[in-house]
Amino acid sequence: MDLNTGKIKSVARFPYAVNASEADNDGNMIACVGDSRKVRILDIRSNVEVAAIQGHLDHCFSVSWSPCGRYLASGSQDRSARIFDVRKLDKSLHTLVGNMAPVRSVKFSPCGSLFTMMEADDFVHVFSVNSGFRESQVIDFFGEISGIAFDPNGNNFYIGCAGNENGGIFEFNNPFFLD
Repeated sequence: MDLNTGKIKSVARFPYAVNASEADNDGNMIACVGDSRKVRILDIRSNVEVAAIQGHLDHCFSVSWSPCGRYLASGSQDRSARIFDVRKLDKSLHTLVGNMAPVRSVKFSPCGSLFTMMEADDFVHVFSVNSGFRESQVIDFFGEISGIAFDPNGNNFYIGCAGNENGGIFEFNNPFFLD
């Protein structure tokens, strides 16, 4: 959609529900996930599929490009997030497994040094990208998590909690592995 005119520029159709999509930083490609085990990458200008990445064992909920454009991450019903190196998409570079629930959201920090993986209930995992995703911290939350986000500078990290008694947005300053 052209946001200046409000007109739809092109439409991509899938044989299943699309749960998330995100354009790369150059605005040339869009990654789409949904009620499928594949992560599909489309050329934005032509709507032509340039890759269909496999690896997940169940439907996908979330997708995120790293700011440097090297990594593409996806989160799935199979309780995992997969990290792909966009230079070699035939298999995942890392498979990060959650504790108990589907991975509903994946996000890279704006500076690219952190990667977060949000389970539907109770757990948010924060990984150091600079350590090759080996260093991590788990935030053991309390109840249904509604979302995760970074501020534009990556200095603050937010977790939304959907609970009736303890719901709200929780802010974490200077998260974890910032260099």
